[in-house]
Amino acid sequence: MKNEKKIGIYGGTFSPVHNGHIGAALSFLRKEKLDKLYIIPTGVPPHKDIYPEDNSENRYKMLEIAFSSYPEYEKKIFISDFEITRPGKSYTYNTLMHFMEESDRLCLLCGTDMFLTLDTWYRAEDIFKMADIICVRRENDRDTGFEITKKAEEYIHDYSAVIRMLELEPFEISSHRIREMICTGNDPQGYLPRDVYDYIKERRLYLEK
Repeated sequence: MKNEKKIGIYGGTFSPVHNGHIGAALSFLRKEKLDKLYIIPTGVPPHKDIYPEDNSENRYKMLEIAFSSYPEYEKKIFISDFEITRPGKSYTYNTLMHFMEESDRLCLLCGTDMFLTLDTWYRAEDIFKMADIICVRRENDRDTGFEITKKAEEYIHDYSAVIRMLELEPFEISSHRIREMICTGNDPQGYLPRDVYDYIKERRLYLEK
């Protein structure tokens, strides 16, 4: 018999993890009343490239550093190496299949880009069946809001998807922009945890484009 605990899945390259990721994760955990939240750095993403020097070990370690100061860490929040240790490309379908062995009450957190393209993903129809989709916006513009609403209606109509919005203050900066700041010698203070930035400096990450 499966465990009926409610499990959240939050995947991404996290290159590097920043305060927007952290805020989204904590809101996801608390507002969805999750029993567990797995934060999963992508191994080989099918839709985007990973920064050449930013290997999976660094991304995993930065996530550990970023979340270790929160009381939920290793009680409800867990950093999973499932995708980075699994050979081949990291497909969300395979990840959900893996965690369905633990519980079939899964919630998948998606940022704007992920949410708007979810129907093009590998075995998208199955993804909608396997998990509730929780969308969190990074942008704060009206056009993006209309686009998300339209796409949510499509998913509900075409796939009988369960869609919920995670309402929180948008964090309007990307990991790409933070990498650019570091590369050009600008201190990204306020955008990512100081301990994560210290790790980046110690290993001289993101210093080349």
